[in-house]
Amino acid sequence: MKKIVLRILGIVYVLLAICLTVCLLNYNDLEVPQFGNSMLLVPEKDTDNLSRGDLLITKISKEFNVDDEVIYLDSSNKVKMGTISSINDEIAMVGSDNVDTESLIGLKSNTKFIGFIGYLLVILTNKIIYLFLVVLPILVLFIYEIYLIVKCIKEEKNGDFDEKVKKTKNKGNKTK
Repeated sequence: MKKIVLRILGIVYVLLAICLTVCLLNYNDLEVPQFGNSMLLVPEKDTDNLSRGDLLITKISKEFNVDDEVIYLDSSNKVKMGTISSINDEIAMVGSDNVDTESLIGLKSNTKFIGFIGYLLVILTNKIIYLFLVVLPILVLFIYEIYLIVKCIKEEKNGDFDEKVKKTKNKGNKTK
């Protein structure tokens, strides 16, 4: 039973490490994970339309019209949502913000909102947390494997390795 639980935990850990690594490797110029035509965004503050810690999976759009509800980044790269009141080639008026059209990310209608998962994403993709959660354990396992290899080589030089293998085979034959 203990082995089953440890294996399940190991599998969960490996999947988590892979997901975190993929998220960190897919950061774009805006410092948010981008997968193909979608971005993962997390609002830092509660606003009228967004809750702090929500995960927004937003499809990137390039064409916007007046009265579209959009997800955008303000001048300090904070995620916001608002309605476009006017737009030209370079500047859009969203609510009370003048926003560069490059900062408009996507339409609200093409966005999925998942509550509180954004907190988890922000915490786990923190570089220091990633270092302690993924890189350090892998480094410890790597060093332990090197230790085991060196130990086997030393035992083989001393002749202890062959005796241990024979004892292990004899124990295996007796238990069958």
